[in-house]
Amino acid sequence: QFHLSVHNAAAGLWSIATGNPEPATCLGCHDATWAACLLTAVADVAAEGRPVLVCAYDHPLPPPLHAKRQTAAPFGVGLVLLSDTSHEDALGRLAVRHRPTPVAAEAVEPRNERLRPLARGNPAAQALRLLESLARGEAASCPAPYLDGHLEVQVAPC
Repeated sequence: QFHLSVHNAAAGLWSIATGNPEPATCLGCHDATWAACLLTAVADVAAEGRPVLVCAYDHPLPPPLHAKRQTAAPFGVGLVLLSDTSHEDALGRLAVRHRPTPVAAEAVEPRNERLRPLARGNPAAQALRLLESLARGEAASCPAPYLDGHLEVQVAPC
């Protein structure tokens, strides 16, 4: 089971199963993993000018690891980021900036109160506020905690 326990296993298995030769970057940044993944993907799109699939997920760990790092429920998110937001399937435009100040926990939580326990209990679910804004097609600020600061993610409808 060890080969499936490393954080890049999902990307490797996906590449093998689909025969996809595209590069993959796998990150682990504890509670800041969602922000780190998003920032890396945005930088890749800006540098390469081609679509990037950004995925983040967390799953409850087995004992005895669960005692050290609790995750309430499985959660995964995947978005394709494009440099051309005029694409017919685009859900919105993102502007991402790093801010050196921490963000309040309430600012990160989804507006739907039924989703808040998931967001509190799973670091990847910090993406829920962004997903809500994209699904509603509305402008919003969706901060994401990142190390000692946060990413300021501004969403604008297409």
